[in-house]
Amino acid sequence: FPGAGPWAGPRAAVIGRASSGAVNPGGSGGSGEDAAIGPVEVISAKRLLRETGLFHPEASAKMFWDIGLSAVILYSVLTLTYKMGMGVSFNGALEVMDVVVDMLFGVDICVTFNTAVFDLNGTLVDDRQVIATLYFKGWFFLDFFSTVPLERLVGLVVGGDVDALASLGLMRAVRLVRLVKIARIMKMSGIFDNVDKWLGLHPAVLRLGKLLVTMGFIAHLIACVLYNVADCVTDGPEGCWVGRYCVGGGAWFDDDQGYDAQCLLEMPVGDRYLASLYWAFATM
Repeated sequence: FPGAGPWAGPRAAVIGRASSGAVNPGGSGGSGEDAAIGPVEVISAKRLLRETGLFHPEASAKMFWDIGLSAVILYSVLTLTYKMGMGVSFNGALEVMDVVVDMLFGVDICVTFNTAVFDLNGTLVDDRQVIATLYFKGWFFLDFFSTVPLERLVGLVVGGDVDALASLGLMRAVRLVRLVKIARIMKMSGIFDNVDKWLGLHPAVLRLGKLLVTMGFIAHLIACVLYNVADCVTDGPEGCWVGRYCVGGGAWFDDDQGYDAQCLLEMPVGDRYLASLYWAFATM
């Protein structure tokens, strides 16, 4: 976003961090210590929190929160695509877990509103109006619509009546809201970059980690889509690959030593997902 000059909040002009150019090269007799440039003052995370009530974006606690949030994002996206692709719903502890995940994303919205930001010049900006404006122009609406449990709210309004949802034209809208939640995965890119700076990981290690996560996520999506397009309800068991994919019916060395065949459609949903996931990895 633009430089901090026009923002000039009550402390935005004097609170910042020393950039790499602020290091005294030492010369022939220099000490090599950090040197202040202009009015920029380096402020610690504790002091920033005490004086402004804002979190420092590079504080250890904030980094731990981002790491935990990335794991929650990954869990949320994986379970959401699994439920949509495999046509299942969670009950019991897993349903409670979904509620907890939504609550954590709600907490993250509050944390973001209370976290200082860096401008392109490396200056730490703690003007709450500026922080809110930048958030509204960036991730806020995605975070909001992917966090508010619209499905549960609509279900409470119509009393869980699926026909009423369809008559109101809300069924498609609810499904679109589900797809919005998948966009949370885009936030992980920025989190990876911040964690890399904090942990000091070798770039090759970070690239390998990103590659593994990307491959696993793509294979998961392909597996869910592959199963979802198998319309066994309309075409019948013989018209979809899930109904035709069977195991058994005869030993490979002797057809007379057969045993009862079991088709994938008759197996638990977990086995169907593993079969789809195996196909996805095998054909990558």
